[in-house]
Amino acid sequence: MYNEERKRRFLDECEEKYSDEYLTSFRSLFNKTQTFEEMFGKDVADFSREDISNFYAVASYADAYTYSNINARLGSYCAWCIEQALVIDGCNHFREFVLADFNKYINLRLER
Repeated sequence: MYNEERKRRFLDECEEKYSDEYLTSFRSLFNKTQTFEEMFGKDVADFSREDISNFYAVASYADAYTYSNINARLGSYCAWCIEQALVIDGCNHFREFVLADFNKYINLRLER
């Protein structure tokens, strides 16, 4: 996990509010973003809209709702980071995406 200490703090706070399954899915998502975080040299909460788009372009999910779910989770992590004054530009770029945006990232081979 990239920036592991920060993400563990976030997950520790989530433990009081969410189920174990929700936390497991966050850990899995953080493991998926790690390669991109290392490539871009920044935490996923600091991703620009372009960085997020690049991540989604290679994620290869089968439907827009999966992207929407991932975007919502990463957006909630980014919101927490903003509350902690950890986001460099102070913007939650995940909130710039809407459901229709995710259609361009769908892997049509997986859709069938």
